[in-house]
Amino acid sequence: MSDVSNKEPLPASSDAPCRRRRGLDWPHALVELATVVIGILIALAVNNWAQARHNAALEADYLKRLLADSAENLALLQARIDLHARRADELARLSRWLTEGTQRPKDEEVSEVLCRWFIQPALRVRRETYAELVSTGNLALLRDLPLRTLLEQAQSRDEEVVRLDRFNDILQRVTEPLNRRRQWTIGPMPRGEVGDVDCRFDLEAMRSDAAIPSVLAQLYRDETINRSFREQELAAVRAVHDRILKVQSQRNERPSRSN
Repeated sequence: MSDVSNKEPLPASSDAPCRRRRGLDWPHALVELATVVIGILIALAVNNWAQARHNAALEADYLKRLLADSAENLALLQARIDLHARRADELARLSRWLTEGTQRPKDEEVSEVLCRWFIQPALRVRRETYAELVSTGNLALLRDLPLRTLLEQAQSRDEEVVRLDRFNDILQRVTEPLNRRRQWTIGPMPRGEVGDVDCRFDLEAMRSDAAIPSVLAQLYRDETINRSFREQELAAVRAVHDRILKVQSQRNERPSRSN
C-alpha cells in the first residue's frame, strides 16, 4: 500500500500528447489552416497585381504602335484619294474636250493619267500591329471594346479595297483602243545613266475614234470607285485614331486623379 501512495502524479503537460493521441487538436489545426489560406490569397493577390501591371504595360505599348500605324495610314490614304481625284478630273476634262470641244488638255496631263494608270503602285497600309494582336491572341489586352470593334471595321475596309485589284485585268482589256493611239519613246540618255521612258497620245486621232469616250468613261468610273472605297477606309482609320487618343487620355487621367 505504501508503494501506491508514494507514486507522484503525472505533470499536467503530459496530458496534451494524450489528448492529441485521443483526437484532433481543432484549435491548432484551424490556426494552421487559416495561415495557409491567407498565404495563398496573398500570393494570388500579388501575382494578379503583377500580371495586371504587365498587361497594362503591354496594352500601352500596343496603343502607341497602333496610333503610329493609324497616323501613317491617314497620310497614305489621303495622298491616294487626292491622286484618284486628280486623275478623275483630268479624265473628265479630256472626255469633255473629245465630245464637246472644250479647252484642249495639256499633253503632260494626258500622259499622267493615261500612260501608266495600269501600273499605279499598290497601296499597302500598315496593319502589322493589328495582325500581331490577332495572331498572338493579345487582342483581349485592349480593354476598350469600341476600339477593338473599330479596328476590325478598318481591317474589313482595307480587305474590300484589295479586292478591287481583281478587276484590273478586265479593265486593261476594255482599254485596248488606247494602245492604238499611244506611242512609247525613250528619252535622252545622259552618259552612264538610263533614259526615261515616256509616252504620248495622238489626241486628234483620239477625237475621231468613237471607242475612246467609252474607254475614258470606264477609266473615270474606276478612279471614282477607288476613291470612294479609300474615303470609306480613311473614315474607318480616322475613327480608330481618334478612339486611341481618347483611350490614352482616359488612362493618363486616372493616375492624376488618384494623386
